[in-house]
Amino acid sequence: MGQSRLGHRGWWKMILRPLLAVTAAAFLLSACAVKPKEFGDADRQARAQNDLQTMFLDQEPLLNGLEFHEAIARGLKYNLDKRLKLMERSLAEAGSRNATYDLLPQLAARAGYKGRDSFSSSNSLNTDTGVRTTVFTTSADQRSGAAELALVWNFLDFGLSYVNAQQESERARIAAERRIKVVQNLMVDVRDAYWRAAAAQRLIPRVSRQIKRVDGTIARSKQSIKEGLSDPAKELKVQLALLNHMAKLQDVRRKLSLAKVELAALINLPPGTEYRLKLRKRSLHVPHVKADMFELYELALQNRPELRQEDYEKIIADLEVKKSKLRILPGVEIRVSRNYDSNSFLKESLWASVGGLVTKNLMELVRGPANIKYSKTNVEVANARRRALSMAVITQVHIATIRYGLAKGNFANKNRTFQTADKLSRVLKNSVDGDDVSPIEALEAESKRTVALIEYYAAYADVQNAYGRILNSMGSHRFPESVERLSVTELTEWLQGKVDSWQPIVSDLEVDGQSYGAPTIVRVQPTTRPSKS
Repeated sequence: MGQSRLGHRGWWKMILRPLLAVTAAAFLLSACAVKPKEFGDADRQARAQNDLQTMFLDQEPLLNGLEFHEAIARGLKYNLDKRLKLMERSLAEAGSRNATYDLLPQLAARAGYKGRDSFSSSNSLNTDTGVRTTVFTTSADQRSGAAELALVWNFLDFGLSYVNAQQESERARIAAERRIKVVQNLMVDVRDAYWRAAAAQRLIPRVSRQIKRVDGTIARSKQSIKEGLSDPAKELKVQLALLNHMAKLQDVRRKLSLAKVELAALINLPPGTEYRLKLRKRSLHVPHVKADMFELYELALQNRPELRQEDYEKIIADLEVKKSKLRILPGVEIRVSRNYDSNSFLKESLWASVGGLVTKNLMELVRGPANIKYSKTNVEVANARRRALSMAVITQVHIATIRYGLAKGNFANKNRTFQTADKLSRVLKNSVDGDDVSPIEALEAESKRTVALIEYYAAYADVQNAYGRILNSMGSHRFPESVERLSVTELTEWLQGKVDSWQPIVSDLEVDGQSYGAPTIVRVQPTTRPSKS
C-alpha cells in the first residue's frame, strides 16, 4: 500500500537523488586529492640561507683572545647539540604538564540540528484487539535543535591518567639528565680541543719556519751535489734525515691546523672565523689527583647521569606494574549533564540529568595476570641493567685514573726529552763555527728540538684530556640550567674555580703544578666500604 502511494517519482526522490549526490561528491573529492608539495632548488636555497643566519644568531661577539673558561662558557651557551638537548628537555617538561590535564574530568559540549521534509508520524496497533488505528500522530517537529553540556568522570581513567602523569614527570627528569650528560661531554671535548688549539697557536708559526729552513737546506744540498762540491753519499744521507724530519713536521702541522677548527665548531663560531687564544706566559700546570679510589667509585655511582636515568627508568617500570593492576578493576563512570531540546511537543525543553555506569572488558581479567608478570619482569630487567651499568661506570673510573697516570708519566718523559733536545740544539748551534759541527747537523738538531717541543705540548693536552675524563667519569659538573642564562662574561667568571674541581667532591682532589709522576692515591678506610662477604 505504501509503495503504490509513493509511486516512481517518490522512489526517485528518496533513494536515487541522494545516491547521485553522494556519488558526485565522491568524484569531486577524488579530483581534489592531496598532492605532495614540490620542494625545489629555490626552497632548499632559502632553507640553507635561513639556517646560516639562525645558527649563529644572538651570539656575543668574540672581541679579545679566547681564554679557557670563556671557551667552556661559549660551549655551554652556544653549542648546537647542547641546545638540542635543552629543547628536548623543554619538550619533555611540556609533555609532563600536558599529562596532568588528563586528570581532569571530561567537559563536553554538544549541539545539533535535524530536519525532515515531512513529519515523523505514525499510527498504533492495539495488541489486545488487533485493531490498528487509522489516525497518524507525531510528537516531533519537522525541524529542531538540541544541545548538551556534560561532565563525565571515569574513576579508572583518572587512576591511569594519574600514573601516566607520574611517568611523564620521570621522563622529564630523564631528559634533564641527558642534558647534563651532554654538558659533561661537551666540557671534556672543549678542554681537549682548547689545549690542542693552544699548542697549534704556539707551534704552527715555529713549525712553518722550520719546514722552510729544512726545505732550503735540502735544496742547497742538492745544488752542492750537482756542482760536485761534496760527497753525494753523505749529502743524500743528510737529505734523507732532513726529509724524515720535514715529513714529521708537516704531519704535525696538518693535525695542529685542525685543532682550532674543532674548537670553533664546539663553541659555535662561524666557519672561517679568525680568533686567537689568550694563553698565559707561564709554565704548564698539571692537575694532580689525590683521592681514595673507593670514594671515586661511590661518587660516580651517585652522580653519573646514566645511572640517574636508570633510577628514573626503574620508577617508571614500578608505575607500569601499578597500571597493570589498575586495568583489572572495572571502570566506574559518573555523568552529569544539562540538556536542551527545541522540540515544541516537549513539556520541558531544558532539564538536567545524572547517571552512573560500570563497565569492564572481561578479557582484561584473562590478560591481567600476564600483563602484571610482564611489568614485574621489566622491573627486574631495569635492576639488572642498572647493576651492569654500575659495573661499567666503575670500570670507566678505574681506567680513567690509569690513563691519567700514564699521561702524566708520558708528559714527564716528553718534558725530559725536550730539555735534552733543547740543550743539544743550543750546544750545536754555539759550536757551528768549529770544524766538528756543520750547519746541517745543527739544523737537524733544531728540527729534533721542534719535534720534541710538539710532542711535549701534545702530551700536556693528553694530560688535560685525561684529567677531564676523570671528572667526567665521576659525573662532575652538574651545573644548574640557570647559570647558562648568564652572559658569556658572567658565566666565564662563574666557571672559574669550578671547571677543575667539583662540589661536593672528595676534599683532597686538587690542582697541583708541582708533580709530574703517577697520581697519588691516598688509601682511606671508609666506614661504608662493603664487606667481602
